[in-house]
Amino acid sequence: MQIKNFVMFLALSVLITVFLVITSAGTVNAGSGPNNGCTVVITKSASPADNTSFTFHSNFIGEFVLSDPSNNSASYPIGIGAIEEVVETVPENWELVDVQCQSMGVDGDFIENGVAFECLTIGGSVNCTFFNEGSGTAPAQVPALSEGGVAVIAVLMLLAGVYVVYRRKAA
Repeated sequence: MQIKNFVMFLALSVLITVFLVITSAGTVNAGSGPNNGCTVVITKSASPADNTSFTFHSNFIGEFVLSDPSNNSASYPIGIGAIEEVVETVPENWELVDVQCQSMGVDGDFIENGVAFECLTIGGSVNCTFFNEGSGTAPAQVPALSEGGVAVIAVLMLLAGVYVVYRRKAA
């Protein structure tokens, strides 16, 4: 009976631990919650807008990827007094041409390939847009057939082979 109770206690402990891990996954501890600090919004604008992936690094949420026009914005909270840096890793054949920020209750400055700022007041915000331009020297895109296209060509070649064999036997 004691072993059964111990196993039940152990199973309950594991379930509670798993629940706590799952419910805390994906949260960012930046000093305080979204209602007690500032909101950060990072937006990507690329020319051409061809869904190239741009990698950013943040002190609070780590690495994240944005692309233009899909998935071109990220938003997250930081606490009062928190100092945040957001830096873009510029992909090959691209140039970071500008970073524009609008802020309220945030003190900030531009750094190499990014921005740094501190949340000063509750409800503060900073919205920064990173502008990139492609250099035009991207590798040439080679058109490729889809799996369906390859299958169609294979079937046509098979039919041509059967036709040739049939014609030879008929002759």
